[in-house]
Amino acid sequence: MLFTCSLCASPEGRIANRRITIEALWAQRHQCYTCRLLWDGVAAVHGDEFFKNFECLSIPWRSLKDTGPLRVDLIPHEKVTSSSIPRTRLQFYRGPNDTTAWPEIGASTHVGLNGLSHSTLELAHKWLKSCTLPGEGHSSCKAFDLKRSFLPARVLDVGTKQSPSVRLYLPQDGETAQYIALSHCWGGKTPIMTNKQNFQGHLQSISQPLPTTFNDAVLVARELGVRFLWIDSLCIIQDSPEDWAVHAPQMAKVYGGAYATIAADAAKDSAAGFLSGCRRHLSSPKTVAFSCDGHDGLVYVRKRGSLAYQLPYHDWSEPGRSIASRIRGPKEVVDRFCREQEPPESGLSTRGWVFQERVLSPRTLHFGGAETGWECRSLINCECSASSMRYHRKTSLLKRALSKMAWTTVVEEYTRLRLTFEEDRLVALSGLAEARKHLSNDIYIAGMWLNNLKRELLWRSDVPTAKSAVRRLDIAPTWSWASVTCPVVYEDQTATQSTGSTDTIESNWDILGFPNNTVSGTSSFGKCVAGTYLRMRGYLVEVNFWRDIDADPLHYYVQPNKRDSAILFQIFWDTSELESISASSDDEHTRYTVLLVTRAPAPPRGLLMGCPSENASQIPGTGEPHQKYQRVAYIVPPRRRRGCDWPDPEDTASAEGVNVQPEEWNWPSWQKNESLQEFRIF
Repeated sequence: MLFTCSLCASPEGRIANRRITIEALWAQRHQCYTCRLLWDGVAAVHGDEFFKNFECLSIPWRSLKDTGPLRVDLIPHEKVTSSSIPRTRLQFYRGPNDTTAWPEIGASTHVGLNGLSHSTLELAHKWLKSCTLPGEGHSSCKAFDLKRSFLPARVLDVGTKQSPSVRLYLPQDGETAQYIALSHCWGGKTPIMTNKQNFQGHLQSISQPLPTTFNDAVLVARELGVRFLWIDSLCIIQDSPEDWAVHAPQMAKVYGGAYATIAADAAKDSAAGFLSGCRRHLSSPKTVAFSCDGHDGLVYVRKRGSLAYQLPYHDWSEPGRSIASRIRGPKEVVDRFCREQEPPESGLSTRGWVFQERVLSPRTLHFGGAETGWECRSLINCECSASSMRYHRKTSLLKRALSKMAWTTVVEEYTRLRLTFEEDRLVALSGLAEARKHLSNDIYIAGMWLNNLKRELLWRSDVPTAKSAVRRLDIAPTWSWASVTCPVVYEDQTATQSTGSTDTIESNWDILGFPNNTVSGTSSFGKCVAGTYLRMRGYLVEVNFWRDIDADPLHYYVQPNKRDSAILFQIFWDTSELESISASSDDEHTRYTVLLVTRAPAPPRGLLMGCPSENASQIPGTGEPHQKYQRVAYIVPPRRRRGCDWPDPEDTASAEGVNVQPEEWNWPSWQKNESLQEFRIF
């Protein structure tokens, strides 16, 4: 009987980078030890008739240095592929002190049955120690400095195992100590919170039992040897707008100074708890006995923990993009790949407030439904992969948002998340904005940065999510992304350029100024005051436009002058309400003004502005009229088909009018109708 065969091993005899059909594995299982082990391991997890659902198994490439579990992916039959039978990832591993005849089957520890399991806590201590102590290899993480760890204005004293009382604690000015912050979903009504009435009582003791999620956080803090815990609903007086206004802007300091943050990913609300994850049992291993060349032993087989794939920014994919946009291939291949992906597990990470909590926290312990994970500025890891080598990427993508991620990317990702109250759209990002201001010393205006404001003005509402968006001028002015309640996106800079053109946003338009006071309330990173404007100078063109009813819904014919031919454009309306208003105009063609943000030979693009005020003010020092506008849309030529490897021959409608040539951009018509003006946009 063979140890390995050509079916399961490479010419060098390694079990790696192989794709084996179930039929071939069945035929070879009695001739090869390795094939037999693979068959028995899969059967132990999925039952003896697993071949009815799966077509083949795939063993990804691994380095000779990799000492972790052997990964085996099961790929389902096309005819049964659905959300109920996704691609399954298995791990074959041995115990830390066990040996096998296969060097590719590395050692690992079992995933704990709950978050307080000995193996889980031991791993959490290891992660914390390696990140907080100097000289442990975390080059992007600062060693924890107790002298600089100032306690927040209020924390919970969680006591000890021997004295387990919990009370609200008011530190003295400048008092330092380790503390842990909790990041959690409120999930509707919170059973207990601090208010004006019970504040004094909470200073003595907080009544038990606590909501399960809060109690779980208390237990973890005690196990980690940390005395203080910060929970927003207990450390901020919830029925006091004044208290909220003072403490909510302190999020950057609270999460940034924490020894660690507990992310309760497995808890849908404060009552659900996160230690006894509902899916941890799925990682319980099956035992497979083997006998090979006189060597008897055991191999463990389990489903790979899913936290790394289901937690946003914890996997190796490009952040913030849908699965379909990250892969290329025929439509049926893309559809199949999307069906194989598991749905996001962490509802917590879909919340807008949590975005900055994850970014600002130097160290985060994720308690997911299936396992516990780790995230710091140097490393991401999880229980099932703690002993594996990482080759593609081992750092957190989201932690980059503190300084290395472009603010346009931050805005794109943040606006995809959910907020219970849309009026928090700027407030829920204020902690991150404050932290970035300390690093850049830039000026923050309505969710944007002055040094890059020209680029950041060129956002557009995402389609089709913009159909449900509304304009919220009580939050921000029309030129800010925060004024619409939907995801926003920025065009890829390279996609806005034509061959030989210069930077499209460095054209002849300028931002001349803005009011001295742009924010309401005590925070300089919160809501904007009514009437916040930008004073600008640029080339304005009055245009007529009407919809091309036979093409894409976004396609409009735009005409700079009634005597000139119209040009096909895409108009990305900020909200469907604005689109409806323009479409219902009594004029034959709706008339608006475009601020051109590009110059020839680049394609014309710009901000579509409407509702000019009849009460034009005066340009200071000149006496000339100063027109007022509101932004309503972003206007661009139809996207050109660039580098499409698999064009759809039946998709003729989407191809019409797309291949716009430079000579069809009709720059002479734009230039003869444009006028250089100063104006204000509100």
